[in-house]
Order: sequence, then structure tokens, then C-alpha cells
Amino acid sequence: MKSFFKKCLLSLLAAVCVGAAGCNGGTQNDPSKLTVWVVAPFVHNYAQVLKTKPNDRQAKVSKEIFEEYARDYPDIKLDLKNYGWGTELNQALVKAIAGNTAPDVVVGEMYVPSYIANNQFVPLEMGAEIENDITEQAAAYGKGADGKWYAAPVWTGTFGLSINVTVLIEAGILNEDETVKDAELKAAGIDPLHPAYWEDLLTICTKIKTHYTNAGDEYKGGMLLSNTHEGGAWRALAYQRTAGGEISTDNQTMVMNTPANEKAYQMLRDLSKTAPKGALESSNEEVIWTQYFFPNKAAYIVDGIDPIVRAGYFDGAGKIVPAELPTFKGSGVKSNVLVGTGYFSIVSKRNKTDYGTAQEFIRFLMKKENQIRLLNADIRVPTRKSVLESDAVKDMDDAAIKEPFIKPIIDPSYSFNGGIPSFLKNPATVWSKYDYFLDDVFKKDTAISALLTDVQKAMTDAYNE
Repeated sequence: MKSFFKKCLLSLLAAVCVGAAGCNGGTQNDPSKLTVWVVAPFVHNYAQVLKTKPNDRQAKVSKEIFEEYARDYPDIKLDLKNYGWGTELNQALVKAIAGNTAPDVVVGEMYVPSYIANNQFVPLEMGAEIENDITEQAAAYGKGADGKWYAAPVWTGTFGLSINVTVLIEAGILNEDETVKDAELKAAGIDPLHPAYWEDLLTICTKIKTHYTNAGDEYKGGMLLSNTHEGGAWRALAYQRTAGGEISTDNQTMVMNTPANEKAYQMLRDLSKTAPKGALESSNEEVIWTQYFFPNKAAYIVDGIDPIVRAGYFDGAGKIVPAELPTFKGSGVKSNVLVGTGYFSIVSKRNKTDYGTAQEFIRFLMKKENQIRLLNADIRVPTRKSVLESDAVKDMDDAAIKEPFIKPIIDPSYSFNGGIPSFLKNPATVWSKYDYFLDDVFKKDTAISALLTDVQKAMTDAYNE
């Protein structure tokens, strides 16, 4: 009985703090101050960072953008803060709303639809020029059921295959001039720098793992895989979509138990066997990059722009280059995942009716010039079509590096279903069931089909509890 009442209390608190417009944030209505929660690539303390890291790209672009805002709006005091990302950010916002300390403007991604559905955000007034210019993919989480915009996608990203060329050379896959050295791969027409199929990638990674195993080094391998929880789900979805599968089609119905998903997760399992020893036990994004990928212990990882950008900050990192995601033989579905999108929203507050300053700030962030700045500094993919199709993007010196992340959005041969599902009910519980499943994919021998049957039921039950 105690557990029943405890569950009811928790449900009530969730409804009060997240679901009711009457519980919305603070009553402060100071038109001269704007509190904004940001995440990378925006750096909230950019001035401090630049004192010790004068060439930090994220801090430099933050300085450029926010100091321009200060010049354009000299009467507004901008207060930038960082409260993390993903689940951490969601928990911080829930507490802030409940404690009447919510920001004026907040960034978010996978939890944004739940706030929109529960009337926590104010409808945006970006204007037709901006609204009609936003890519269809980036609109996925931005609109409510009423068709109005509640979250402005300031930047976005896609997945690519990040490749450590240094490892490929060391493992005898490539020559020093980056031509194909392995005779079998050369005869089969497989390009390790642009593998067309997941099956080809598995062949390459198996060769790499065999090379290091024969050399007595189990701590190096081919594919870098690990269940980093939210990150693990994102990466797995990249495999699923290229197989024609999904996690959910409507943010409430689970569709895990399908032949397409079986193909995708079997490939994940097979590739995981080529991972460096210890990698599968890591649940931290920083660890898999800084202890495995950058120190040249793995040749490949499916990820967004982070490995490409951050390799430049890591002493001793090998040469890292990107490629488009492979497809599966026989299905050939070119697809991707919208990942790392920065959606900015205005938080609804009690006794506040004038959101003009916040509306102007959102429009400022969506300026074409700022989208170009973010793409230049950090390979954050623009969300405005006119920017993506502009000569300014096509003529960039490093256009070849950015192309694998831009192409999935502008190339009509790609099928594209937005980002990861945003479950409106019990998201933390639903995703915890998924995390257990992904651990089993990597660490158990149970048939993938059986695991998919079990997780579909577990996630469905968690959603409906």
C-alpha cells in the first residue's frame, strides 16, 4: 500500500511540475534581463574560457554572437547559464519550474515535445521568412499539435562514420599514402575510407581486430561501440534506419520486434565483437572518445560531429576523417538521424504577458549569419534551407569534411524520420528498459529476435504503467 501511495504522489508531482501551465516558472518580469540556458557549442562563460584557451572555437563563436547581441540590444542584460544536456537538463528544468526559478529561454532536444504538449512553452513569433525557411527534418520537435512553433531549431546535426586513419594504417588496412593495402579488400573493391555497406565495414573491422589480437594487444580494435545510454540509443537508431527499422513511429507505439531491427541489432552485436577490450563496459561518452578513439585504439565510430571537431583538442589523436553512413546490402536504405539539435524555447511564466525580449532573442539566434558562424566553428548543420543551399556553404575551405553531415538533409535520396522518439509518458522508465536491452545485445548470446520481443513488451508496459 505504501508503494501505491508513493507512486501516486510521484505522479501527482510530475503532473504539477511538468504538466500544468499553472505551475510554470518564476514571477519575475524584469524586461531588462534575459536569462538563457545554453549548451555547446554555446559557451556560457566564454570570456573566462578565452583567458586560458584563446583559440577555443566554441568560446570564440560564442563571444562573436553574444557580443553582437549586446551591441544590438544594449539595454538588455544577457545572463547565460549551462545546466547540462539530455536527462540532466530535463531534470534541472523540472526543478526550476517547480521552484519558480525557470529561465526566460531554454535549450533542449528530446524532451522538448513533452513541454510543448503540457503548455510549458510560449508560441514563437519568428516570422514567415524564418518559419518557411526551416528544413522539414528540423521541424520535427519544433511544432505543437496546433501547428504553431514552440521550439526554434537554431542548429542541428546528423550521424556520420568517423574514421581514425592512423589506426587503419597501423593495422595494415591502408598504406601510408592512404591507398588500400589489404589485398582482399582491394580485390573486393572495398574502400575503408568510404565503406558502402555495413557488411563491408564488418569485414574491415574483423581484420583489424584479428591483426591486434595476433599482435597480443586486446585493447585495440575495429568498431568502437558501447551503451552510453542516450548516446547508445541514438547510435543504434542509425543502424536501424539504414535497415528500414525504427524504435517507435509515433512516440508511443513500440515497433522494435521487426526483421529490419533484427538485421540492425545483429550487425551491432557482430561489430561489437571487434571493439577494443573494455570499451563495451563504458557508459560515458567522454571515456569512449578520450580513452579509445582519440588515443588510436579503434578505427571507427558512428557519431555526430564531436569526434571530428574535438580531435583537434586532444594531443596525440590520429587523423580523423568523416564519411557518410553505410547501408545494408540488399536493402540499400539511405537514411540518418537528426541528432544534437539545439531547440530554443520561451518558458511560460505566471503573471507574465510580455515575452517580446525573448522573442527578439530567438529571432536573433535564427539569423543566417549565426547559422554560418556555427557551421564554420563547430560543424553544426544549419536548419535554414537558404543557408544549406547557399554558395557560402558550398565554397567553404573544409566543405568536404562538412559534406557527410549536410548531405543527409539536402540529398533527396535519403529517407529521414527526424530524431530519436520523444516519449510523452514515462520517458525515463521507457529508456531504462531499452538500456537493459542494448546491454544484452552487446554482452549476451541470446538470439536478437528474442531480445526484441522482450524489449518491445517491456517498453510498452513501461510507457503505459
